[in-house]
Amino acid sequence: MSDSYGADTSFIQAFREHGNMISLQYRVKQRKENLLYLSVLSEWQNIVSISASTRFIAGLKSDGTVVTVGDTNKSKRNTKDWHGIIDVVTASFHIVGLKSDGTVVSTENKKDGRGKTSDWKDIVDIAAGAFHTVGLKSDGTVITVGWNDNGRCDTKDWRDIIAITACSQRTVGLRSNGTVIAVGYVEDYTDDIYYQQCETEDWQDIVSVAAGEQHTVGVRKDGTVIAIGDNRSGQCNTKDWQDIVSVAAGVQHTVGLKSNGTVVATGDNNNGQCDINDWQDIIAISCGCYGIAGLKTDGTVIEQGIFSTKYDLDEDYTLSFTK
Repeated sequence: MSDSYGADTSFIQAFREHGNMISLQYRVKQRKENLLYLSVLSEWQNIVSISASTRFIAGLKSDGTVVTVGDTNKSKRNTKDWHGIIDVVTASFHIVGLKSDGTVVSTENKKDGRGKTSDWKDIVDIAAGAFHTVGLKSDGTVITVGWNDNGRCDTKDWRDIIAITACSQRTVGLRSNGTVIAVGYVEDYTDDIYYQQCETEDWQDIVSVAAGEQHTVGVRKDGTVIAIGDNRSGQCNTKDWQDIVSVAAGVQHTVGLKSNGTVVATGDNNNGQCDINDWQDIIAISCGCYGIAGLKTDGTVIEQGIFSTKYDLDEDYTLSFTK
């Protein structure tokens, strides 16, 4: 049974306050009439890059501006004054933008320091986790700010890095020789199990990397994929993948973009985040914890799964749910 609710109803207030519970109790009948994410994403045009996290999806437009959808706390995704952006990344609590002049802007500047990037220069790539922000400099070194309780910011000795990625507990760097280095949390904080997600030193011929919550994924130059770490949901079962050009990773799922614009996925599918077999014409992918966003060749964005449990309902949207 499908019910529709206006933005001024008590249901919407309940959704704001108890979104996680409600998102599990309600299933969307038609994805085109989904939550606010889909309503907003359907209006996005001229997107050239995307980034997804637990609470946000951000899109970089061809004019160097950034559009976002997600957390109701607008200060965490306030990018309306950003210009000259050439890359954007999202994390659980902040969004980071790389400007064409090599400087970096952020929506967050809390006491843990994860948004303190105003003095950065000569940056060519960026990454972010829930509690830290990472910048790759033009000389191949890496700068990191934020909370370093588990060593996720210990990158000062890194050299010859050509790409970076990060998750809430970890930072991963791709070297120019195709090897991979990783630092950060090495134990599952719930049961103290070490999943070896930082043991990437023997990897070779890697051209792209992704960091899931407890697993690390790499694309080899021959289009095959290697993964290490937590595999309880099958998120590391990528050995049969072929023709992959990039990968993305969530908490317990992994997604690969093929050279023909189709997408493959493995791992947890409790929220439908792996139901992407019919996707076509995709040129970029990005995972949230339990969702996946895809950028199409026409500059539009699609998504699957669950993202933020807090939705921006200030606009007069009507949301449809299936009980």
